[in-house]
Amino acid sequence: MRAGIMLINLHRLLNRARRPFIASLYHTQRGVYGFRPREIPEKDAELPQISALNQDHGLARLVESYRAHGHKVAQINPLLPQTPVLDRVPEFSLLNGVVHGVLNTTGLRHFGKVKATSEEVVAFLERTYCGRISVETTQLQSLQEREWFADRFEELKKEAFSPEERRQLAKLMLESQEFDHFLATKFATVKRYGGEGAESMMGFFYELFRSAVYSGVTDVVMGMPHRGRLNLLTGLLQFPPELMFHMLSHLTSTVELDFGAGHTLHVTMLPNPFHLEAINPVTQGKTRGRQQVQQEGDYSADPHAQPGDKVICLQVHGDASFSGQGIVTETFTLSNLPHFRVGGSIHLIVNNQVGYTTPSERGRSSLYCSDVGMYISGLKLASYHLHRTVKVFTANPLYLPKNKVCNSALSEEAVLGFEYGMSIAQPGLLPIWEAQFGDFFNGAQIIFDTFLSGGEAKWLLQSGLVILLPHGYDGAGPEHSSCRIERFLQLCDSKEEGVDGDTVNMGVVNPTLPAQYYHLLRRQMIRNFRKPLIVASPKTLLRFSGAVSSLADLGPGTSFKPVIGDTSVNPTSVQGILFCSGKHYYALLKHRETLPEAEKSTALIKVEELCPFPTEALQQELNKYTNAKDFIWSQEEPQNMGSWSFVSPRFEKQLACKLRLVSRPALPAPAVGIGTLHHQQHEAILTAAFS
Repeated sequence: MRAGIMLINLHRLLNRARRPFIASLYHTQRGVYGFRPREIPEKDAELPQISALNQDHGLARLVESYRAHGHKVAQINPLLPQTPVLDRVPEFSLLNGVVHGVLNTTGLRHFGKVKATSEEVVAFLERTYCGRISVETTQLQSLQEREWFADRFEELKKEAFSPEERRQLAKLMLESQEFDHFLATKFATVKRYGGEGAESMMGFFYELFRSAVYSGVTDVVMGMPHRGRLNLLTGLLQFPPELMFHMLSHLTSTVELDFGAGHTLHVTMLPNPFHLEAINPVTQGKTRGRQQVQQEGDYSADPHAQPGDKVICLQVHGDASFSGQGIVTETFTLSNLPHFRVGGSIHLIVNNQVGYTTPSERGRSSLYCSDVGMYISGLKLASYHLHRTVKVFTANPLYLPKNKVCNSALSEEAVLGFEYGMSIAQPGLLPIWEAQFGDFFNGAQIIFDTFLSGGEAKWLLQSGLVILLPHGYDGAGPEHSSCRIERFLQLCDSKEEGVDGDTVNMGVVNPTLPAQYYHLLRRQMIRNFRKPLIVASPKTLLRFSGAVSSLADLGPGTSFKPVIGDTSVNPTSVQGILFCSGKHYYALLKHRETLPEAEKSTALIKVEELCPFPTEALQQELNKYTNAKDFIWSQEEPQNMGSWSFVSPRFEKQLACKLRLVSRPALPAPAVGIGTLHHQQHEAILTAAFS
């Protein structure tokens, strides 16, 4: 069969014209920026070939049976090429002796005859659907899609390669094979994950790229595992072999390919970590970012434009990981969601049946490694009405802040990976990912460990992604109290000795005021570089009357303050300095106000930014209190969590200030599960902090 690219347009988009504000609807059929809902037809239109097939009910039953079940007896196992997938298909047995005689075959457009015996039709269908290549289309919800797919497949099976095409395919596969032989000889002890046994995918890539550029596509964003990666890089993607020999894995490339179509094809292969399939949502996010840059699809002014017209997403997988890694299913969940869809992805699964320690028969419960792809979000939209207590103030033009919010699927790893991909594609974008609870980030731990914390150091990819992690400690229990800020501080490359600068791999902050949060977001955008930002963001501060800022705090001449001092005390009378971070400050402040005047000689200093560690700002505060003898770090978290293990050595080594800790005792969980005990611990912290 001629290899080819199928760009199946799944969505018809509505015109994103301005319309009057009606009923305060949010994300409805009218659409918002970056999302235009598709029209859902009431019923499938009748196709001519369907009508023709139905003229002979026997033929229709026979054809439908082979189209639906022919793949089950196809010889598609590359390691057992003579063995069908299943030994027996009951659906075929039921038709034996029932459909016979001469059939009207006008409905089979590519059969070549108007009438034929049932035996001739069966022979045609077996050649088409039961050979070395087959298709499965029953998972497609639309009858039109299934009929188009089958018709196109039957048409392609009739075509043959020209001698030139055969030479080109042979050349690509032989080059890949010889490349592996060379590496096996010269780098015998190095992990290289060659493409042995899967050389035919080089022909797939060549035909896909060529067909894409002639179809008007300008960009291909691809994610690919290690197996066969070097073959593609040094072959079609023109990566210099002499550079590759210095580092055989984690390589990436961006190249302009010229197929003589009048414009080049921009192909980006993203870096791939050893965490299987983790690159999938990143690839989709990068694709969505490129679509925004190119103003295509959901971002196009053309009402007929569709995602994938110019920028397409290509994902390559191994058979074992495609079945076994949950991130695959999570990423499929995003495929048709508003603000996440990219017009579908093209997937190639390399079925070499090598799953590290997993044999192929133990790697899945389904028939095929691709079966999880049948999981795909038809999308139905619902209308959301504003609550009756919310007041709406009309303006020229009307601005609805909530229409700038993207509601994501209930997934952490895939959504965060997608947002990371968007951020590296669009440095001018400010993507913000907020977890429902702070500790839900651990569902995306692979993305944090592999991409966010080390992506710039490993691959020179800068990301300005902002992570909001609600940090409670307000009696919710052990599960939703902490955003585990200690884990992010551990991921930072901050210095214990010396002074941090803007070169740290990411920022970690725990702000206490709206103005501070505003300046953090503003700083993310006005810098001439990008760093991920982790924000501990307690939701209780949203409704806390003390956590307010004036407009002047956001005005000209203002900026983010990494440390906020105490202006309510006389520096010369201060005997002790109490350092803290985040909303814990307000509990300490309230407790200090209850003390007698003679016991208020402790200054409260807020460390708003933990990484990069604000050495200079802290030194300026310490210089004010020449009579201070007691230096305390207080935190809500247990001793073995929170910021303590991060700030303590830095205070001592950089500021010559030895702190003592006031906190909960070391615990196996962030908080206890008994409310009364939790509050007792909280009161004990407040008392000890000022004792």
